[in-house]
Order: sequence, then C-alpha cells, then structure tokens
Amino acid sequence: RKESKKQDLLEEIVSFLKKEILQESDNIYLVLLNGLSAYSSNPINLRILAPSSEGKTYLVNKISKLFPKTDVLNLSTASAQSFKYLNGEMVIEDESGNFVSIEPKLVELEIQNLDKSKSKSELESIRTKMIKLKKNSWYMIDISNKWLIFSDSQDIGLWEMLKTLLSHDDEYIKHQVTNKIGGKNTTKRIVFKGKPAVTYCSAKDESKYQISEEIDTRFDTIYLRTNPQKYKESIGEILTQTANFC
Repeated sequence: RKESKKQDLLEEIVSFLKKEILQESDNIYLVLLNGLSAYSSNPINLRILAPSSEGKTYLVNKISKLFPKTDVLNLSTASAQSFKYLNGEMVIEDESGNFVSIEPKLVELEIQNLDKSKSKSELESIRTKMIKLKKNSWYMIDISNKWLIFSDSQDIGLWEMLKTLLSHDDEYIKHQVTNKIGGKNTTKRIVFKGKPAVTYCSAKDESKYQISEEIDTRFDTIYLRTNPQKYKESIGEILTQTANFC
C-alpha cells in the first residue's frame, strides 16, 4: 500500500509539471527520478542533449524547484578550480580512514598556546603541533544527498576532475588542487564526501575529446523532443499567461 501511495504522489507531481513543461512527459519522469536518486545509495547521472534554446534548462529548473534549496547546487559554468570554494570544513584522516574535524583539537591547542605559565619550549611544541595539524588536514566538501546541476556545456577539465566522483566507487574522493599565489605554487588538499546525483545539460558536440567515451559511460543520455506541436503548444501557453497577466 505504501508503494501505491508513493506512485500516486509521483503521478500527481508529474501531472503538475506537465502543465508547464509541454510535450516532455517521459523526460519529466527521468529528470525527476534523477533528482530523487540523490537520496539513494547509488544516484543517477543524467545528460540532456539538445540544441541551444530548446528548453533544457527550463525543464531542469522547473523540476529542481520542487526540491529543498539546500540539496540543489545549480551551476551555469564551473571549473575544476571552482569546487574548492564550496562550503566545507577542515578535517584529518584517522587510522580507520575516516575524516574527522580538526576544530576541536585545534581549539584545544590554541587554548594551550595562550597559557602563559608554559615554558618557551612547551609553547614551541604546541605551535609545531598546530602547524602539523593544519598541514596534514584536508578541506572536506560533503555532497551526500546533493543534486548537482550543470545547466550549460562545461570545460573538459571539469570532467577530468569529476570523473572519479561520477563513478560512485568510493565514499571519499581525494583531490589536490594547485594554485599560484604570490608567484608561488600552493597546493590545496580537497576531499569530497558522498555520491551526488548529477544532471548535465549540453548543446556541445564533445565526441572529438578523448574523455568523451568516459563521459558517455558515466551518464544516461536523453534528448528533448523537437516537433512543431511542442512549439505550437508552448506559444499558446505563453499567450495565455500573457493575457492573464494583462
């Protein structure tokens, strides 16, 4: 009976969406399930291919608005570097391979460092521990139960970085990102936690790139309908909404 109620609810949501997303019944189901899979143990990666201005972004945005804002990350363009700016926390890997926050230990060391009763050598030892703790730390970005949406064609370098993440093989995926600051190369250690659902909207032919085959194996691909009836109904809907507004 519970499964029946879930199916009824799904049908109600799809019926609601079909009023604004015309001639795309099958794709509404697929994109909606794509987003819902973010809450499963093995999320779906979905690629939507269609020429520019055919409604890829409209389809995904209408559906994603039904989800909690905190669970959806919608990016027009992104680079491998941009992911280091997502919200995260500093962690350290323990002996079991788990990542734990360094904040409690760091606060403890900072308090000890303010203790004026300690000798100079003791304070130096504390500061050395603080430096070592920070040096051995990772910047962890938790993307568990998140729906990542790339609403436009992306730089191939992004997929080079994300291809391991898209495979959903491990709970933690490590990356080292190099930046040049003040003329010197500095490395930032990043670890992604979790397996997100990913939607990729693209109008670009990526077959010429070496990584294209790897992208193909990591995404289910769908295509938008392109027919006169769809355009006719879309124009009719726009005219109706304009008349109501006036």
